[in-house]
Amino acid sequence: MTEAELAATFIPSLYKPPSLLPIARHKDALLYLIETFPVVIVVGQTGSGKTTQIPQYLEQAGWCSEGKTIAVTQPRRVAATTVAARVAEEMRCKLGQEV
Repeated sequence: MTEAELAATFIPSLYKPPSLLPIARHKDALLYLIETFPVVIVVGQTGSGKTTQIPQYLEQAGWCSEGKTIAVTQPRRVAATTVAARVAEEMRCKLGQEV
């Protein structure tokens, strides 16, 4: 099984609509902090939506204009592949293009 196939098998079992993730209620405050301060550290429980939602919030707020890119790091390859697949699915784009 390839890493992409492995990642895809995790998504249905972990899926929770973005609006129900704990981070959703903090979207406006997070965007304000990120736009106001040069460094923002976000701490939250696993599964709260930090990794999948914050990049989408930034993209929706126009942070990808003028050729800018949002980068997300993950310490493990399977985690990175899983996150990328999830975000691409939520953004309804082909994995490897916008995500």
